[in-house]
Amino acid sequence: MLLIGPPGSGKSHRILEAVRDRLRKRNAAFRLLVPTSTMAEHVRHSLAREGFVFRPDLISTLTGFLNSLEPGVEPLSPVRLRFLVRQSLARLCPKVFEALREAPGFVTALASTMEEAASAGVDPGRLQAALDPALGRIPQAFAALYADVAAQAEAAGYGFRNRLLAGAAARLRTRGVTGIEEVFADGFFSFTDPELDFLEALAGKCKLTVSLPDWPGAKSAWLRLALAGLKEERLEGCRRQPEVELVEAETQEREAEEIALRILEHAARGVRFREIGILVRQHDPYVPLLSSTLGRFGIPVRAYFSERLSDHAVVRYCRALIQAALSGWDHEKTLAALAMNPSGLPGRAEFERFARAVRERLPGSGLAGLRELAGQGAARKKLDGLAALEGWAASPATPEEWSKRLAQLAGLVDFKALAHGAELSDALAFRQAAAATEAFERCVEEAASVLPETPVDLNAFWEEAEAALRITPLAPLDRRRNVVHLLEVHEARQWELPVVFVCGLLERQFPLHHAQNPFLDDEARRELQRAGFRLATAAEKDAEEEFLFQFSLTRATRSLVLSYPRFNAEGNETLRSFLLDRFLEEHPGIPAARARPARPAPNGSKPPERLPRIVSEDLAELLAKERQPEAPTAIEDFLQCPFLFFARRTLALEEAPARPEQRLDALFEGQVVHKVLEQCLHRPGELGRIFEEVFRRYCSGSGVPPGYRTEAVRLALFRDLRRFVKKLRLEGAEPGLAERPYTLELDGGLTLRCKLDRIDTVPGVGKLIIDYKYRTLNGVKELTKERDPVVQIQAGIYMAALEQAGETCAGFLFAALRGEQGWAGWQITKKPVKGAAESKPEDLRAIMQRAAEAAVEAVERIRQGVIAPKPADPERCETCAYCDICRVESAVQVAVAGGETSE
Repeated sequence: MLLIGPPGSGKSHRILEAVRDRLRKRNAAFRLLVPTSTMAEHVRHSLAREGFVFRPDLISTLTGFLNSLEPGVEPLSPVRLRFLVRQSLARLCPKVFEALREAPGFVTALASTMEEAASAGVDPGRLQAALDPALGRIPQAFAALYADVAAQAEAAGYGFRNRLLAGAAARLRTRGVTGIEEVFADGFFSFTDPELDFLEALAGKCKLTVSLPDWPGAKSAWLRLALAGLKEERLEGCRRQPEVELVEAETQEREAEEIALRILEHAARGVRFREIGILVRQHDPYVPLLSSTLGRFGIPVRAYFSERLSDHAVVRYCRALIQAALSGWDHEKTLAALAMNPSGLPGRAEFERFARAVRERLPGSGLAGLRELAGQGAARKKLDGLAALEGWAASPATPEEWSKRLAQLAGLVDFKALAHGAELSDALAFRQAAAATEAFERCVEEAASVLPETPVDLNAFWEEAEAALRITPLAPLDRRRNVVHLLEVHEARQWELPVVFVCGLLERQFPLHHAQNPFLDDEARRELQRAGFRLATAAEKDAEEEFLFQFSLTRATRSLVLSYPRFNAEGNETLRSFLLDRFLEEHPGIPAARARPARPAPNGSKPPERLPRIVSEDLAELLAKERQPEAPTAIEDFLQCPFLFFARRTLALEEAPARPEQRLDALFEGQVVHKVLEQCLHRPGELGRIFEEVFRRYCSGSGVPPGYRTEAVRLALFRDLRRFVKKLRLEGAEPGLAERPYTLELDGGLTLRCKLDRIDTVPGVGKLIIDYKYRTLNGVKELTKERDPVVQIQAGIYMAALEQAGETCAGFLFAALRGEQGWAGWQITKKPVKGAAESKPEDLRAIMQRAAEAAVEAVERIRQGVIAPKPADPERCETCAYCDICRVESAVQVAVAGGETSE
């Protein structure tokens, strides 16, 4: 029987009814074949929920059924195929591929095209003869590689899918099928020629019922099955049409949130989660987005997608350990591995202290140094466990021995850290981690089996093993029942759900646009089609996209929601799917809605609002004593933002240590400049020697590695210092003291300590303070502008401290050393230096008074416990180390809305 009809015409229903009838009669002499294991699982579960009890192998994939027939040849796995392709490339050395042999993805692309050709029944021996030489060198070179790979595989007892099908068909014709009276094939969009050969052989030994959709891509399969004697029966669509709605969202995130809102609304009306499905065309970007969004809304979801084995947390941890071992236990790489959850260390205070100590001492290598920093806790035990790996990089071994050694990595995984609770999600995580560990061991073992049994070093073996991990899928073990189903369109065959969402309806997303194959382009494929090989062209694959879209519209029985985002992540307008446009033209009147802003309901009750203030009088008094600000820069932190002072000074939170190449920051440059100018003040002729000594000492002390950036910074600093030293002496002033400490006593028992970069003497006037800034001239000028409220107090506090020490202040100058150099500040003279303001003593006293008042007021507010995130200059928040914890955005939103923010 050959059932033909459009999607949703009842073909699957007819076949499942026949299956149910056999199960009711306890007749197990049948098989139901479906395209994918996910589909087989879905049908098994659906029938089991109806109360049927049966052997799982009664419903299987076509591949599973083939293997049960013992086709006489082992399937060619992706890992073995990749190895054979590399062997053929090395042996044949096609010149046309010479430049691409080591390019990432090239071997995988070759293997994928070979699998496609084999699945279509393209015989390696006939391919080269079928290709016209005028098509160019690439198709001919591919054909030669394909033939060589097939020959290698056959010699080892392996074969492509077409050989498995041919072997199974031959065994069917000679032996038949024992215990099987009828076979059903459902859910297939079409069949390749080797699959049709197998079905024809099957039809000669038992009753065969096949369903196919009515679309051009299945026409060749209809004709062959009809010629094989299958009676054709056409079915017409009779299903009740669902209500269709279009949703336009601003972004993909809003689109996902709107889907979550609608799912919750359906659930409130009594629709179970398992009666809802979401269809996407491919994994990225919607599967991660929808999984996380639905999770935030408390909606259980199951994604029917396999991930790459190399991407699982356990395998990534093992990969990181191997990379660390190959690097000689580089401290940065080793720490990155230990910081992964499978190590069991992240989240422990002890490990955080260890990690900080390691980062502060980077670069470094060797486990011995790490053990010294680890102490005697859990980190030390983990490092002791890595000792067994220390000699791996230096000792060659056979591939079999390497596979056994790598299996030991499972002992370094802390499975409790991956599933530390009693929730279902923890159990699923634990099971998936165990499955990933077993798959890792099998994959490494298979990689070892394809390599010659000669000793190789770890680097050579790991190159093959890691490539195998990247192409090996890891199926999800989620078996939850009442979940929203997240499906790729092909997997939705045999699924009919009351509520279905089809999202991401954009050009190049759904539908996909297919490029021509680089090895067998469309011209070569048309040539092969004329020779009798059915290899789809890019245009034919694009036509299939239209069929998939029409198919996705038939999966809902009650409600169908079509959605797309209007803008992409960059804010550019997207291009809506032309297929959707055509559908809307053919079905006028479909209501359209805009996605609504959404926020998940909080779990539990809302905590009471807390004032951003230290309200405990005892704590405030203690902090006033223990964290009394002593430097003008601390006061300036508070004036910029109370929370900045609270985080940096009160809590003394330290920023994460910078990477070695990032330690050449503004602080490093400023320290070098100040130290060089201190020593050069009275010895400007020795600048070169002084600079080299200072720069080398600071690089060594900060662990700055040599390299391009280090040399670039060194040259830039020296160039700026050399130019500034020429104008080091000011006219009318005599260089005096450098880096002199002073204190300033203010009201309320406040004592500020400061260190003046340089103090020149102006005869008959007083002392001139000079402060070096390795900034641009425009940046320095900003420090002299009057602001309300006062933010910069350095100049006023320094001058007040000098006068309180009994000196007369003649002015204050900021020196800009970076790029365009110059001066800014105040000077008591009729001819101030360019950039400084001509000032009078009362002008300087006014600056001192404003600074002192601002400092006293700031300290009083600090003692009152004020810690609110209220920046004076919001632009500085972008570079603040504490912006991720202060929630300044909330305070800004309140201010913009006209509300009051409490200190």
